[in-house]
Amino acid sequence: MLFLAKRYKDIPVFNTIINLTNNLSNELPVLLITKYFGLASSGIYGLAIKFTRAPVGIFQQSINQVFFNKASKIYNDDGNLHELVLKTAKHLLFISSFLFIPLFILSFYLDIIFGENWTDVGLYSRILIPWLFFGFLSNPITPLILILNKQKTMVVFDAFLLVFRFLALFSGYYFYNSIVIALILFSGIGMLFNILIFIYLLKTSKEKKIAYN
Repeated sequence: MLFLAKRYKDIPVFNTIINLTNNLSNELPVLLITKYFGLASSGIYGLAIKFTRAPVGIFQQSINQVFFNKASKIYNDDGNLHELVLKTAKHLLFISSFLFIPLFILSFYLDIIFGENWTDVGLYSRILIPWLFFGFLSNPITPLILILNKQKTMVVFDAFLLVFRFLALFSGYYFYNSIVIALILFSGIGMLFNILIFIYLLKTSKEKKIAYN
């Protein structure tokens, strides 16, 4: 018990920091869009997020829980986490085609379904979908952060993500005064960081297997 307490003593501290930066990062777009582009644009962004995330979140939470249980068991049995990550990624890629393709197509017809006020919601949704797509691929395997005790690294990732998200939205306002460009930059940053996190976790899962053989 003392060995485990010493080994995982940093978990509560770094988990608190991760939760704080995640909350700030999630709230940042609403705050900055409201400040730079007005309450109306912020409301449209909120509707776009709800439209794109609602169906995705249902699958994501279920997959996340299943992956966590399997990964924990494999870790405890000194199994091949790398193989599990690859297998999960293939399944996520397959599932994503049934989620994001219909969402993308439907986004063109929101004004017909809900009225003219939803035209911009569809546009914002199409801009955000690439970010959410890569988030869908990387998020379910993030329990590896806890399982492999990689909270320190994720604090650095999350801190950089927070800074670059701010810079993306600020640049869209300061240099272009365009909510569309701001969201393109914001979505691009999210997409890039999700790719980097996925690559990092994929590599880390492989190294863990080698280290314990």
